[in-house]
Amino acid sequence: MANVEKFLDLGGMVLQDLPKVVENASVAERIEKMGNDDFTGQQIKGVREYNMCQVLHSHNDEVAIRILKAQPPAMSAGYVPLIDDKAISDEKGSDAPSVLSATEFSLTMFEMFKGVERREAQWRKLFDDAGYRVDAL
Repeated sequence: MANVEKFLDLGGMVLQDLPKVVENASVAERIEKMGNDDFTGQQIKGVREYNMCQVLHSHNDEVAIRILKAQPPAMSAGYVPLIDDKAISDEKGSDAPSVLSATEFSLTMFEMFKGVERREAQWRKLFDDAGYRVDAL
């Protein structure tokens, strides 16, 4: 949460998650906590930044696309959501997670949430299917 503190002077900041999660969250006093369900759309309109952190990997493609399509109507013109999630490299090499690790991640996410850990190409397809342009991955 320390990184968030330096951005508080830029304007209001709201932490959103399911009501049960945010009611127990410990955040700086100036951060508003708001219960929200990603499936019912965004309550706050005209935002300049919407950061989804570790949200989409908990869902299969169909559900993730529904969540992604619900965000742009709440955004101010010219602004887009920032997605902070894991992308398993498509590259083979020493820096890429092993196939076993990638498989373990995917099986864990599927078993827990029916979600999936995605490779870079899978993320690009997901964003394309939701109507997004990817600037950086």
